[in-house]
Amino acid sequence: MSIGSTLKVTDENGDLKKSILLVGDITSDLKQFASEVLHEADIVGTDVNIYTTDRLPLTDGNVVASLLVIIVDLSNKETLTSSSYFLQFIPKEFFIGRLIFVGLNVNNEQSWSIEPEEISDLARQCACPVLWGSVNNAQSMSILSKQILKKLECVTTNQYPTVLCTGLSNLR
Repeated sequence: MSIGSTLKVTDENGDLKKSILLVGDITSDLKQFASEVLHEADIVGTDVNIYTTDRLPLTDGNVVASLLVIIVDLSNKETLTSSSYFLQFIPKEFFIGRLIFVGLNVNNEQSWSIEPEEISDLARQCACPVLWGSVNNAQSMSILSKQILKKLECVTTNQYPTVLCTGLSNLR
């Protein structure tokens, strides 16, 4: 299992392992989140690759992904705006059960600058689920990671991974 740095490029043949691309402008917490998912995958015996990037479109190479997870920091309104912007660069294949939004309480704050309904409305436009979690709560992160891995299992049972390519024209 591996975590990509900002973006990890897969081999030319396409890696048919289960793979997740985490997208979110949440600084070092993105790596922590990826580590949590990998840890949970180890516990349940799932072999998975996790790639991370803070933005779309991808500019560093191609990545093969089975599931795309867009992370919104509940205490940072700009991450919701960015997430909405990212949608234009996501291949339509992901809008059929392969895209998840995650509302994440990164700073363990009691009051958020984003209302849960705002994320739910954006997710509803994409017909995708929203999962919720808190970075500073181990149980919350464990549950969130299990939910993502369960969704990955459902997706990879029925569908092949999709290549996300660099450049605007390749992603439309």
